[in-house]
Amino acid sequence: MQNEITELQNKTDIGERDLERYYLIKKFDSWFRIWWILFLIGFPLSIVLIGFPILIIAHIFSLILIYNLWKLIPLEIRETTPGRAVGFTFIPFFNIYWYFVAFLSLAKSLNVVIDKNQVRTNRIDEGFVLTFCILFIFHFIPYINILTSLVSIPFFIITLKQMKNAGKAIVQQQIETNGTGSVRGEMWST
Repeated sequence: MQNEITELQNKTDIGERDLERYYLIKKFDSWFRIWWILFLIGFPLSIVLIGFPILIIAHIFSLILIYNLWKLIPLEIRETTPGRAVGFTFIPFFNIYWYFVAFLSLAKSLNVVIDKNQVRTNRIDEGFVLTFCILFIFHFIPYINILTSLVSIPFFIITLKQMKNAGKAIVQQQIETNGTGSVRGEMWST
């Protein structure tokens, strides 16, 4: 990856800040890809109980992605900090509520950034994210949690992929416009 970035810098007159943005786009893809691979390995293995550690590591990668997506949201429209967005998901029972903030509010905020900056990407389907958050509530009800876990998996995969693609498009526009005339998150503040 570093060779690719150095090669890009040598070919073009690209600044250090744009290199960091380009690298972030690559990291979004890497985090999602690692999460996806670990999930595909861990889910079937969880039937025999050896896949749970792999699923925990996969979840950590999804939270790394969520954290960095929250960093793209400008302070004036952000409902929480990136650290709180991820950290509060670990608080038992409170996380039932917090998933709505961490995921649904993130989707809404990313859509605001997409609209304000006229980013060339699809908006995140907020209804889809809401459905995922509602299904997450049922993970805590015995016996029903087995069914809702299976149903919520495709919703989580699609939600995470939509958010990753939106984040990549926002960062890509930052690179193309050289950071001018657009809403900026803390990641791009000087």
